[in-house]
Formats: sequence, C-alpha cells, structure tokens
Amino acid sequence: GAPYQKPATPGNASIQGSSDPSVPEPQPANLSFTGSIHTVQFDHSGGTFQSPIHKVSLVVPPNALSDGEKVTVYMGATTSGPFDLPEDCKLRSAVVWLSVSPSDVVLKRSVAVMVPHSA
Repeated sequence: GAPYQKPATPGNASIQGSSDPSVPEPQPANLSFTGSIHTVQFDHSGGTFQSPIHKVSLVVPPNALSDGEKVTVYMGATTSGPFDLPEDCKLRSAVVWLSVSPSDVVLKRSVAVMVPHSA
C-alpha cells in the first residue's frame, strides 16, 4: 500500500504536560534527561506528536488501535549524556526513549518514530 501520510490535524491524540501529578512518568534506566518527558495519549483515530525541542516525531496511523482502545506513550529525547560511545564516534542525533502503557498493547498497524540527525 501507499505510505502513511501525516494527518493535517492530530486526530484524537491528547498531549499532557509532564508536570501532571496524576500521570505516572516512568523514568528511563541509566539515562538522565535535561528536558521533560512528554505524555501523549492516542486512540483508534491515531495522530502525530512532535517534541518541541529535538523535533522527534511519533506517528500513530488511524486504526492502529481497536475502537475504544487507548494507549499512553511517554517520550523523552536528549542530547546530554553521559553516553558510552566509542572514542571515534560522535552523537549526531537525539537519544530517544519511549514507553507505552498498557505495556501489553497490540498494534494493528506500524507506528513511525522519526529522529532528525546531521550527517
């Protein structure tokens, strides 16, 4: 089929600030973020979220979830380490961390995570 095109509107994706105390925020193991972890909820309509600083995008196509099903995605991106990189390597993009709740959700369609980088 044709590749999924980003919708003009975010569908039924709702973005919650990471300061919301009612939303638990899992923390990535062995990684400290200098920015915030974004909490985004999607339903069967799908949607798109782009982090404001690192411009990392998450695209959930329509019907990736069943009708009435919702998923919460926690997403963080950082360029601040410490990272264990080989001496001859240089970080060229943000390091992205994703967590999905419920963790046993089964998607019916593939999602896309796009990370801008420099060559």
